Amino acid sequence: MNYTIVGKGSLSELFGDFVVFRSMVPVDKRVPSVTEALESLGLPPGKPPRKREPGYGKAAVWLLEKMHEVQNQGVPIQELLFVGDTSGDLRAFREIRDAAGWKGAIFLGKDGTGALRRDEPDVWRGDWAEVIPWVEEIRRQGFALGGTTVAVVDIDKTAIGARGRNHGAIDKARMDAMRIVITEALGDDFDSEAFVRAYREVNRSEYHLITEDNQDYIAYTCLVLSSGLISLEALRQEVQGARLKSFGDFFEMVNRSIGASTSDGFRKIHESVARSLEAGDPTPFKAFRREELRQTIARMDALPDHTPMEELLSEEICITGEVWKAGARLKERGVLLTSFSDKPDEASVAPDGMAVHRAIAKIVSTR
Repeated sequence: MNYTIVGKGSLSELFGDFVVFRSMVPVDKRVPSVTEALESLGLPPGKPPRKREPGYGKAAVWLLEKMHEVQNQGVPIQELLFVGDTSGDLRAFREIRDAAGWKGAIFLGKDGTGALRRDEPDVWRGDWAEVIPWVEEIRRQGFALGGTTVAVVDIDKTAIGARGRNHGAIDKARMDAMRIVITEALGDDFDSEAFVRAYREVNRSEYHLITEDNQDYIAYTCLVLSSGLISLEALRQEVQGARLKSFGDFFEMVNRSIGASTSDGFRKIHESVARSLEAGDPTPFKAFRREELRQTIARMDALPDHTPMEELLSEEICITGEVWKAGARLKERGVLLTSFSDKPDEASVAPDGMAVHRAIAKIVSTR
């Protein structure tokens, strides 16, 4: 495919601060946190459900209605649009639609997929260039696409770092963050090659029983393996022998292995992770996630505009031009544009206001 830079902007120009991350606390402070409504929604108090958990649809509907009250007071929501890239987004869309009873449609994009196709009555797929024809098609099919419509757009590998086009740059930012934090913890003992081997191993599905495909758990496991406290071979044997059945099992294995020679940098991170795990926090490796935010923004509008496109899409995180254009058209029609992401808040927005959705990035589209 041929791509071109069509401008620069930030996602906040489309969504404002109607952005929700893992904690389900909206960045826009006019919208309350769903935690105060969990019990009234029939959900367990305390921790909001994540995208893949039961009850997510109820919580998301409550937030969307609160956002809609801010933008379109007194007008009920009747339609739900969703733009994403994974089966997780499809599951979230169905949870929200079913919880609310709204008319709905979802577009799942990935370059290399081909022309727009309809897999199911409410599910469409195609290259990212097809998202605009998708909007036009559902309008022809009777969607009002106005003040009674809400649109939920995923961020990573959808609004930015488009899957099949630019997603590798997001993965590189995460890897950079892991490497930096582990280097700071281990100092001269850091072995870059050992780190890469560890990441390639534990990022596989065979290790999901202990990592749960949670990047915090993966990063912490890479720290342990890079430190030499537990060898990659020893971990492999424990996993293959089914002696480790959860991340908690692995963490206890680490506890038993810590000795007098364990570095202060490692101990500091280990103790921080332990406190978060005890509190039931699904994002226990805070230092890694905060660094991920910095490294993600560092890869936005970082290279000269004349950089060859192949290099640009490999190294820099860009806004998906077709999603941007479709969003702008919907916004002009009065649609409430929001973004829901399961990414940790710590990797997305900082207390000082630094945030991925506020960062300027190049907007890249197909020609």
